[in-house]
Amino acid sequence: MKSAFGLKTMCLQTVSTDSYGSFFLFGFKQGWACLFGAIILSLVLLTKWFWPPHAVLARYDFLFLSALTVQALLLILRMETVREAKVILIFHIVGTLMELFKTGVGSWTYPENNFFRLGHVPLFSGFMYASVGSYMARITRILTCATHTTPTQELL
Repeated sequence: MKSAFGLKTMCLQTVSTDSYGSFFLFGFKQGWACLFGAIILSLVLLTKWFWPPHAVLARYDFLFLSALTVQALLLILRMETVREAKVILIFHIVGTLMELFKTGVGSWTYPENNFFRLGHVPLFSGFMYASVGSYMARITRILTCATHTTPTQELL
């Protein structure tokens, strides 16, 4: 699948095959795979530092809506595949369930008000877990990783 901006193709054509070029290309691919997580982390930090105290929209709700928008843009621009989005959704659900458990037993709280929540857990929190899923799905595709042998049924 070709990315929206052809960065992989451009990068492969302009970087030499020497070890420095390979190292640069590997670093570039790692950064490219971290795109979703980097955007989410940036949004979390920037809103923590610069969010207006009397904003109409709650910070956690803004983060949730922003994460949905980023994910939609990555899909529309073909920077992520539908298969990767499914992996991200699974990580989001599992992460939200883990947050429900943590808040349920009292080991964690979300102090700010918000509308988009499940129990005491804002829905944006699942996107922090989804960032890990996004990286794993993207790096597998970008580095063209494949599993050639799998455990036999007896081992499972």
